[in-house]
Amino acid sequence: MRCLHLCNDFQGSKVHQNLYCQLSALHISQTVFYPDRKKQPPTANFYPFKLIKSIRIPLLLRLFFRAKIQLLYRDLTTRNSIEKFDFVHATTLFSDGAIALKLKTTRDIPYIVAVRSTDINIFFRFRPDLHGLALKILKNADAIIFLTPVLKKKTFRQRFLQNHLKEFESKSVIIPNGVEDYWLSDRYLNRSLSAKKVLYAGTFNKRKNALSLIDAIVDINNQGCQIELSLVGQKGSLSSKVKRRCNEYNFMNYLGMVNDRNELKGLYRAHDIFVLPSWGETFGLVYLEALSQGMVVLHMKNEGIDGLIRNPYGPVISGKNSDQIKKALIEAIENYSSYNIPGIDLEPFSWKYIAKTYFDLYKNLINENPLHSSILQNS
Repeated sequence: MRCLHLCNDFQGSKVHQNLYCQLSALHISQTVFYPDRKKQPPTANFYPFKLIKSIRIPLLLRLFFRAKIQLLYRDLTTRNSIEKFDFVHATTLFSDGAIALKLKTTRDIPYIVAVRSTDINIFFRFRPDLHGLALKILKNADAIIFLTPVLKKKTFRQRFLQNHLKEFESKSVIIPNGVEDYWLSDRYLNRSLSAKKVLYAGTFNKRKNALSLIDAIVDINNQGCQIELSLVGQKGSLSSKVKRRCNEYNFMNYLGMVNDRNELKGLYRAHDIFVLPSWGETFGLVYLEALSQGMVVLHMKNEGIDGLIRNPYGPVISGKNSDQIKKALIEAIENYSSYNIPGIDLEPFSWKYIAKTYFDLYKNLINENPLHSSILQNS
């Protein structure tokens, strides 16, 4: 079984590396083609799969999508024997899917394509000139992958896809990102009897919405409920403002960046409720990390992992403002003991489990079989 991965974000995200390593353990021969980005250091090829870095893409050419795709396609096909691959796995709809479509059109190689938040929030929204291309990519794909039900819902809501939903539904699969064994093999079950401590972990920018969370915590404390908030985060456009706000209150702790995952695990275990009221999330691994450490988890409605786990793990936040965050937090505090977090099965989020799901999908693709019901069960 020989797979060509087209991975636009290979150097920017560990999730792809984690998946490919697990697939290698299933004896899949893999080659990863990824773009050369000047700002990122070269990736050492110590992985159990082959890496092919593209030629450097001129900065100006990145603004011209079709020309960029043509350059990457020509680079890939002139330096490699494409016919040796059984199928292609494109990790994004536009940047990778466009190349996969060319390979199917010219070399008759089947492909599966994933739809991510960048496709929805950037390309669908700001590149209507590429809607026709997206439709062609989806129609020619042998399977369409969504990381969450939310991403599937947002994609199928696009007006230009409405006449094709039945066709796309029949070949759509929901396969989430995985969580590293570090978290799943050491779950924390000793929860507090009541909720007193709230944790935020994320970048300090507008989309992550930390300032609205701070306002909500202030309001709750002003109402006589003593709740502590700790904030862990990378630098962002609002980091200075977040830090200033935290310094105004003795029930807030600005912790800055935490790079050591043992320290982060300790913070998860020392707090009761995890809140990341962001929007535009592709997935949100921090939600699952927090769940693995026994925390009640709050996120925005129709964002992140919403709809992915059947068991209740916390109320969803219905809107972006502080009043809606406060409402969800108060509900979580009042009903804290009713959430059976240790009873939630997180095994389907292990990379080993997810790799096996992809393996079954690949087999069906090679054998030209319809998607098996066991693959479609969560879609």
